[in-house]
Amino acid sequence: MTPSRSASPRSSLPNPHAVPVPRSYRVATQLWEQAKAKAKSQQRSVAVLVQEAVDEQLDAVVQDLEQLGVSDVTLPDKRVRTALSRQLLQALQQARRQTTLPGNQLLGLCLYRHLDGRRRRRSKAK
Repeated sequence: MTPSRSASPRSSLPNPHAVPVPRSYRVATQLWEQAKAKAKSQQRSVAVLVQEAVDEQLDAVVQDLEQLGVSDVTLPDKRVRTALSRQLLQALQQARRQTTLPGNQLLGLCLYRHLDGRRRRRSKAK
């Protein structure tokens, strides 16, 4: 009898190279240009480079996000209405540009970390 191995959820999926499915994603222009240049220098397609990047990095990215509390923030949500200052909205918009995470997810992460007593607030250098 062969010992069972703990497999990642993606290992049970069909071969991702079998049938390509076109999809559109928003990616930072500079990052995409770097990916195209690297693929070209290695005489490979960008699709192969993207597949390799996801295969090698996705588990680590998910683990890092879970450590930040993203997994807890993905609980069922509800639309809420509250007054937010222009300064707060600008801060969320700037963070969205820096991280490419949606503003509502950033707001949820801030609330999660603020309400979790184990997290410490970072002081802003002025």
